[in-house]
Amino acid sequence: MRIFTFLLFVICIGISACMTGKKTVDSIVLKENQKKGTVLHLPRKTREGIQDEKEFYIRIDELNYFVKFSESKVTPNDLKKHINKTIVIEGTIKNGPWEAPKPGTLASNEQGEKTRAGMYITIDKIVDKKDLTP
Repeated sequence: MRIFTFLLFVICIGISACMTGKKTVDSIVLKENQKKGTVLHLPRKTREGIQDEKEFYIRIDELNYFVKFSESKVTPNDLKKHINKTIVIEGTIKNGPWEAPKPGTLASNEQGEKTRAGMYITIDKIVDKKDLTP
């Protein structure tokens, strides 16, 4: 009787697994270089305050990572359609300068603007939901 119960249990699990074929971003197992995050389009912050210009960030595990497009394979237009949505990307989290330093001038004795640095992310690919495996 125990064998029959066990086999019935296994069959029920198999049938229910086949019926729940819908893939959701929350139920997937990510590969090593895949990350799930929310696309944010936030105003740029400088020493002078908040600017009108906006920049892209990816929020992963409650941390916002600046998207460095100069090292990414995606463009800002690729991310625009995903603003405030959770997506899966293939990319790398790095630490360093966010942009190239801006030179100062010797004639006016001005120093270049200090570049922003810290944790940022490069995006190689936005993973299509149909390519995800549960």
